[in-house]
Amino acid sequence: MGSTVTDGGGHGQPGEAGGPPAGAGAGRTRGGAAGGELCRLLGYRAGTSWGHLTHDGTVANLEAAWSARDLSYTPVAVAEAVRREPDLARARPLTVPLPDGTEQPLADLSPWQLVNLRPTTVLGLPARLRTAYGLTDAQLSLVGRYTLQHLGYDAFRDFLRGEVAPGVILAPATMHPSWPKAAAVLGLGRDNLRAVAVGLDARADPDARRELLEECLGEHEPVLLDVAVLGGSDLGAIDPLAAILDLREKFGRRGLCYPVHADATGGDCPATRRRPRHEAPQPAGDLDRSACVTERYDALGRADSISVDAHRTGLAPRPAGGLCYRDRRRRDLAALGTGVGPFGFFGSSGLSGGGG
Repeated sequence: MGSTVTDGGGHGQPGEAGGPPAGAGAGRTRGGAAGGELCRLLGYRAGTSWGHLTHDGTVANLEAAWSARDLSYTPVAVAEAVRREPDLARARPLTVPLPDGTEQPLADLSPWQLVNLRPTTVLGLPARLRTAYGLTDAQLSLVGRYTLQHLGYDAFRDFLRGEVAPGVILAPATMHPSWPKAAAVLGLGRDNLRAVAVGLDARADPDARRELLEECLGEHEPVLLDVAVLGGSDLGAIDPLAAILDLREKFGRRGLCYPVHADATGGDCPATRRRPRHEAPQPAGDLDRSACVTERYDALGRADSISVDAHRTGLAPRPAGGLCYRDRRRRDLAALGTGVGPFGFFGSSGLSGGGG
């Protein structure tokens, strides 16, 4: 079992990227080590990222969508709990940075502002509530009563006060069939899976993505996840990931914040073959590819999450997949309601089974 460190508030975190959560059995260590290696190969930094094995790429994409949805809506639950629960009242002055550079109390934010906090701000809430206000795990677990996972969409929608439209996922028109499946399983609906038009090269068109984002901003539709495909299963097309990430920064400054996911399930092996800025040893040789494609793979380390599917190009027997998060704190969001995390509704890792 991996060693643990604390996040400043006494909450255990795995000491190595991909290590098992505190209290996990030794049986998970092997999978955790593989997840850490995936993180390093894909360009994430050891010690701050986290990854785990999945049944296949479809499960990895479903988990990425599920985790992203909860990432967007968690601040709404925290704000409601702080406003309503006497045991959390001391945290009502808690302030958070907004995308425009200002800082305001979390409890005073509108629903639209809450669903558009930057991911790093959301993931830092448990530690801040512990360290700044001395809240215990039992007190933090009260937040679980206000979460989407606990209440379901119908009840949770009351917290949005009619100010926030249903959330959407953006993905290129060449998306893998797993993305419509994820939209269906999460209850988002196919209409809220927005297809980004592609050009003659089968790559997502930047102008089409920009138009969709403008629509989301104007209609107050939160973008739960923006998907870039790196090596489509049918045509092998590689979306302009660096440009997609740059566009995210521009819209973030305007108040539309969202995570970006790199779906490398069709091109994961090439993605691991060139990591010039990473501390891991490099494999001998390199793939012959254009400067354009190289730039896009080199941007992987900036994506919030990456899914891979090693049975396609990694010579692994089927099924074999993996999911990596740039910020290891997403591990708790990946637990999908197992009940032992910072807000009492997260837990051990992964979508399949009881752990990673």
